[in-house]
Amino acid sequence: MALQMLFALDNILDSFKKNALKTLYFLLPPALILVSCSITAFLETETYKSHFVLFVLMHSLCFNITYYRLMVSNMTKSHFRILSVENFVAAIPVMVHLSTKDKVERMVFEPLATVLCCVLLYLIYYLHIGLLSRQFLSKNPQLSFWFIKNKAN
Repeated sequence: MALQMLFALDNILDSFKKNALKTLYFLLPPALILVSCSITAFLETETYKSHFVLFVLMHSLCFNITYYRLMVSNMTKSHFRILSVENFVAAIPVMVHLSTKDKVERMVFEPLATVLCCVLLYLIYYLHIGLLSRQFLSKNPQLSFWFIKNKAN
């Protein structure tokens, strides 16, 4: 784990040396998700205390979608937007926590909101993958979706 962090830090430092503002721009989306995680932990929300797996799953999905969007924008040389749906979805359980009146409502609605956010993030992620697959197959009609072989064979 320490070696992975060292490699990541080395790459980030190289990026800072080349273009610090652009590096900060690309590091902002993961930082926003980390801020959401920190607020959730600071407030000691029900999901963080009792349903930690949901907490980790939801924020992992947010990171994955962000990295996927960054990868696609890098490959297509298109503009990468800092704010996207996953940033706002990560904040929904915190908003539910702050908007509920008593502890019983928090115990019911906040984990439910987290589960719904996880489902929504799964749908967003697989929609992105499906659209990319569809685009790839439209450019390569000789390929089949389910089998990696030529249709002629």
